[in-house]
Amino acid sequence: MEIWKRWLSLTLSLALTLCLAPAVQAAGEESFAEFLIDGEEIDAPQLPLKLDVYRRNQAGEFHPSARLNYPCQVNRVAGNSSFYIDAKEDGVWLTVDYLTDLNQDEVYELPDGQDKPIYDVVDSTGQLAFVKGEGRQKLSAGERFTLTSRSLAFRGRIATADRSNPGGRTYLSNATWEDSPDPDTILYLITLYREEEDGTVQDMCFYLQLYDEVIRPSDVPADAWYCDAVEYALDKGILSGTGEDTFSPDNPVTRAQLAQILWRLGGAKSAADAGYADVPADAWCYQAVSWCSQADLISGQGPDTFAPNASLTREQLALILYQYAGYAGKRPDSRRDLTIFQDNARISLWAREAMEWAVSLGLVSGYSDNTLRPANGITRAELAAVMQRYGRNILKL
Repeated sequence: MEIWKRWLSLTLSLALTLCLAPAVQAAGEESFAEFLIDGEEIDAPQLPLKLDVYRRNQAGEFHPSARLNYPCQVNRVAGNSSFYIDAKEDGVWLTVDYLTDLNQDEVYELPDGQDKPIYDVVDSTGQLAFVKGEGRQKLSAGERFTLTSRSLAFRGRIATADRSNPGGRTYLSNATWEDSPDPDTILYLITLYREEEDGTVQDMCFYLQLYDEVIRPSDVPADAWYCDAVEYALDKGILSGTGEDTFSPDNPVTRAQLAQILWRLGGAKSAADAGYADVPADAWCYQAVSWCSQADLISGQGPDTFAPNASLTREQLALILYQYAGYAGKRPDSRRDLTIFQDNARISLWAREAMEWAVSLGLVSGYSDNTLRPANGITRAELAAVMQRYGRNILKL
């Protein structure tokens, strides 16, 4: 019943610990230890958590027994990271639980070992290992124990495989898994304990989510077709999020937003006023639009208008990327015959050469009905995919 009771307690309180960078505590008693994080990128948003607790039946299989829903502050960390547990008092020990989402239904699974605990502990060699009886290492006051993102991810993969394998120790009856899970689909629960003289046990609980290179916003699912492209674009600074924990993959891209991207790629240089009445000097995109206009990368929509908020079309994107590649001296000579597309006559004359180039390099592709739809808009997810290919294959980022 140990895990089950612990999880009930986690739904009741959320607290903040005291600075490396302190981890955000999910629940527990007064601090008898510190949990510090050393990571390349760290945040701790409050996220909604859905959790299915699994319990054994008589045959030893784990079946869902309860669902918990509650807000949860998660310590999210990117890159090679270390986690330090500093004991303030004698007798501190820790456990690690691995919350998985094997069937990708956005509900985490946690097996409750009941009278046979199944979480990891620190063994006598100082390594994470499956709990066996009382074989757990305790810390003395002033002692430090270090976990790494690599060690956690390694143990997390083992736990994931174990839960998906019918012969596994913690096989989950209705959870299926076919592909190797991305480490950032695992939610790690680190619980610190200390036993009082009267036998009562204090605990402190922390959630961790690990990312390879960049923290991925919550509205970009790990199994989304554009996930890798979004991570690339965020990591290279080509695109940024739209909020504290959002990317808004389905939002349309505007002309001003692409101007801002190219301006940053070009070194964020200053430029003279381009003279657009709809881009005043106090506009967020003023410098970007001015520079892109001066560099002949993006032209206006009229004599004195830029239309910064107009949706970017596929053929506009092709032309602008074609012109920026020329500006950067990295434009390969490549063309593709577009007459194979049934709507090729709809491509504007000013964009045709650029579209031939973009299609030949895979920056723009046709749809399943053999159309190019040059006047269609571009979503942020689609732009991330285009910029990933553009950055890797042409700009060599």
